[in-house]
Amino acid sequence: MADRNASAPPPALGRRCKRSVTERFYKERMPLVRLRLVHAADSDRPRTRGECVDGARPCPWVGCRQHLYLDVTRAGNLQLNFPDLEPDEMGESCALDLADRGENSLEDIGAAMGVTRERARQIETQALTSLALDGAARLLRGDR
Repeated sequence: MADRNASAPPPALGRRCKRSVTERFYKERMPLVRLRLVHAADSDRPRTRGECVDGARPCPWVGCRQHLYLDVTRAGNLQLNFPDLEPDEMGESCALDLADRGENSLEDIGAAMGVTRERARQIETQALTSLALDGAARLLRGDR
C-alpha cells in the first residue's frame, strides 16, 4: 500500500490574496480592520509623502491608498493581500517605500504585494500602458 503522503499535493509556493466577503470574515477580522480604518481618520494621519517618509514602520495607516495590507476591489469588497498576517507584522507595508529604494526585481515586488512575479510584470505593463495613454492624451489636449 502506498504512503498516504505520496499523493498529497505539494505545498503552496507562496501566500495568495484572499477576497473576503464571507460572514466569518466580518465576525472575525472586520472589527480589527474597522479599528485600523477609524484610526486612520485621525488628525495625525500624514497628508503628503514628505510627512510620512520618516513615520513608523510598518505603517499603521491601513486606510492609506499605498498600504499593501488590503485593497478595495471595484465591487467594493475588501481583499486581504496577507491574510495570515496582521498589519503590524508586515515587513514592507508601503508601496512608496518600495519605490524609494529604486530598482527592484519582479520577485521582490511580487513578494511585497503578495502576488507572483508574472502578476507583478502584468501590473507593471498595465501601469506603463496607462501612463503612455495618459501622456498621449495630454499631448492631444495641448497640456504640458
